[in-house]
This record gives sequence, C-alpha cells and structure tokens, in this order.
Amino acid sequence: MIVFRRKPADLSDGQQRMLDSILALNAPINTAYLLKEQLRQVYWLPYKQALALSDAWLACARDCQLAPFVRLAERLAQQRAKIEAALFYRFSNARVEQLNSQLRQIINRSFGFRSANAVIAAAMLSLGGLCPPPPRDQLRDLPQTLSRLAIMQARAGKPRQVSGPFRAMSKKSETDHRSGARSECYGS
Repeated sequence: MIVFRRKPADLSDGQQRMLDSILALNAPINTAYLLKEQLRQVYWLPYKQALALSDAWLACARDCQLAPFVRLAERLAQQRAKIEAALFYRFSNARVEQLNSQLRQIINRSFGFRSANAVIAAAMLSLGGLCPPPPRDQLRDLPQTLSRLAIMQARAGKPRQVSGPFRAMSKKSETDHRSGARSECYGS
C-alpha cells in the first residue's frame, strides 16, 4: 500500500486515517512501520544525534521479534563503521543510481541503432556534458568561418579547397558583395 511507502508528512488526511486504522489493528505492522520511520530519520539528523538514534534503533530492532528486522539489525551492526562514515561524510550512491537509470533509458530508446557506437554517442551527448551548437548556428556562422580559414590559408600560401555540400555556400563567401570581385586566395 502507498501509505506505508510515503513519508508521514506527505500523507493526505484520508491516507493518514487509513494508516492509523491499519496500525491500530495489527501490532506487528505497527512495530515494523515505526522501525522503518525511525531508520529513515537516522539519515536526516546531524551526525551525533544520528549515531545515538542508530544505537537505539539497533536495540529496538533486535528486541522486536520480527525476523526481517532482527536480520537487518545484525547486518547493520556488522557494517557499523561504513554506516558511521556515510553519516559523517553524507555520501550517497544516489548520483550513481541516477546515471544508471538514465543510461538504461538511453539504451531502451536506442534499440534499432545499427551499431554500439551510435548508442555510445547518444549517451555521451546526453550525459557527457557536451553541448555542441545547433546545426542552424553552425550554418549561420559558416561564411565567417570559411573566410577566416581562407585568410589563414592564404597567409600560409595554401589555396583553399572546398568540396561537398558547403561548396555553394563557400562560393557565396568568396564573392565580395560590394564589388562583385573574387578573392585572390581562391584562384580564378
């Protein structure tokens, strides 16, 4: 039921009444719910208070006679040093889990790609922090880029060779629009 998964502060009035009635009818569920909420609180408190609540929680869980909580208390007692470090440094694996779920979504969207390189490129584009300019911006800036390239090549003494789909655009940039004359570095 959803009322057991949500934080008590996020429950509506109807959900809170339903939770109260369920907890009043069943003592083991009441105990389990209270232990779950106390364990959740351990990670929201400052370090010293969290350690004190953790010790109290372990004692209650061992004495509650609910087998899953007794086993959990034993495991948490075995991992005590790691839990203390997590409480002190406030590290979490939430970012790693977020990245894993985003990668799963990208892989699910990319069924039908012809190669693994396309999936890797999609992942790098989505998650790699790369932000290439949109193609429209690249085409808008192409004449300026071509003229800068032509000037650099002319200074180096190399004639510029343009081929492919940008040949028509480069021909426009070769012409001086005021005089209609061709630039010297392109050849006649």
